[in-house]
Amino acid sequence: WPGVTVQFRNEPLKLLRVHDEPGSTKSAPGDIIDANAGLVACGSGTILRLIEVQPAGKRPMLWKDFANGRQVKPGERLIGAGAGC
Repeated sequence: WPGVTVQFRNEPLKLLRVHDEPGSTKSAPGDIIDANAGLVACGSGTILRLIEVQPAGKRPMLWKDFANGRQVKPGERLIGAGAGC
């Protein structure tokens, strides 16, 4: 089934829908660059926009709803994300 599971705050988070974003970054792979927009740094220096995620035991939800509910901040990291972007 499509999707990648990463760790966020020591809990699994499935990334269901993402899009490539134009531009590049020098942030470390998996770093959340912009929490509101769902921008995450990849290992190749590219940027992904998180659209839809699924926390463990929950229904799929839009990233913005997840980020608002969990008060996600820039600089937090998705562990296991980035290397294969």
